[in-house]
Amino acid sequence: MCHWRLYFKNRIIFILFVLLLSEPKSLLAQEQIVFFHEQKGKIIQAKLGDQLSIKYRGYLGQTENFKQTLTEIKDSSFVLGYSLLGPDILLYKEIKYSDILAFRRIGLGSVILKTTLSLGSAVGAIFLLDRTYKNNDFNLAGRIGISVGLGVGMNLIINSIFPDKPKYQVKEGWKVYPIIK
Repeated sequence: MCHWRLYFKNRIIFILFVLLLSEPKSLLAQEQIVFFHEQKGKIIQAKLGDQLSIKYRGYLGQTENFKQTLTEIKDSSFVLGYSLLGPDILLYKEIKYSDILAFRRIGLGSVILKTTLSLGSAVGAIFLLDRTYKNNDFNLAGRIGISVGLGVGMNLIINSIFPDKPKYQVKEGWKVYPIIK
């Protein structure tokens, strides 16, 4: 009787050991889209949760730009964005790989840094404008001009440092491959 218990216990431990060794590979094998440029030898990988800025050909042949989070990868298309509150609020698009004209992957670090810089510049602008308004050196038109100029200027600077426009053109030799587990 004791021999059979030991046999089954060893067998269960062996099976658990094999499962634990094979599990990290399945965790690492993530769905992703691979953009590959053969001549330059460059590879850009976009995993689920990454932000993509895509320029693509729409259903009627028009060119559209869309920037959103990669939420689903399929064989012939992918989905950017989420469907919030049912079909009434649709903040997503399904785009075919063959319709992509240009793309840019926007990393999490640049999204966080851009948001932090925007918030920091807004707080700094509030303090600067508060000091300017307390001195009463400017009339109402001057105050409005300073406010608009400061807001537009900071926005232009931040958007020039962290652009959202698609950078890589498919016509320059980029190929798109989905990797689905």
